[in-house]
Amino acid sequence: MITVVVQSMSGNTDELADLIMLKLEEAGMKAEKKAVRDIRGNLDLSECDGILFGTYTWGNGEIPRHMKPVVDRIKSQNLTAVPCGVFGTGDSFYPHFCGAVDRLRSLLKLVTGESAPALKVELLPQPSDDERAASFVRTYLSHYKAVKKKHVQKRQEMTR
Repeated sequence: MITVVVQSMSGNTDELADLIMLKLEEAGMKAEKKAVRDIRGNLDLSECDGILFGTYTWGNGEIPRHMKPVVDRIKSQNLTAVPCGVFGTGDSFYPHFCGAVDRLRSLLKLVTGESAPALKVELLPQPSDDERAASFVRTYLSHYKAVKKKHVQKRQEMTR
């Protein structure tokens, strides 16, 4: 099951999460959505089968402070065997469009060694974003399979 962790202020990122979950389900994957406020003390990210992080961008391209518990977990838990992806909404009026997506993606690359797929959407998802969400899910599922295969091979090598 893919865990979709979402922080939304205006509802735009939450809407995008729903669209992504629909695309995951259409691809045959189960998904569950968790709001950041609901996971503060009781979610071990390293136990997730796969994770998609959804966020809005705050200020000058920053990760919102409400995402701090998630960022702290990303930094402290071993996610090398957990396929991750990032999505978010933003306003291209600002100089760092969806900067939080870029920052989360960079953090994930640092801690997992993998380049997480990412999707950025302007404000509220529109019908024209449907195919972009489907493409993101296809890319994520390819990444998911590659990460899982890599870690199965590592476990097999360790048992030899």
